[in-house]
Amino acid sequence: MRLRVTYHLACSSRLAVAKARDIAFEQTVELPADSVPPEVAARVAGRVESVETLGRGRSRAVIPAP
Repeated sequence: MRLRVTYHLACSSRLAVAKARDIAFEQTVELPADSVPPEVAARVAGRVESVETLGRGRSRAVIPAP
């Protein structure tokens, strides 16, 4: 069984993708993306599966566990 977490973000759809990417790193590696070597990130960092605009400045992001 794989864990998938759904986040509801209160920001513009343009910012939602970047915010979801930040959350994926923070929740799995506990460091900002620019602090993790690419070869390490490829193995252990979370990935953004999807970002869906909900309207009215809200989005839904799905991030599966690595």
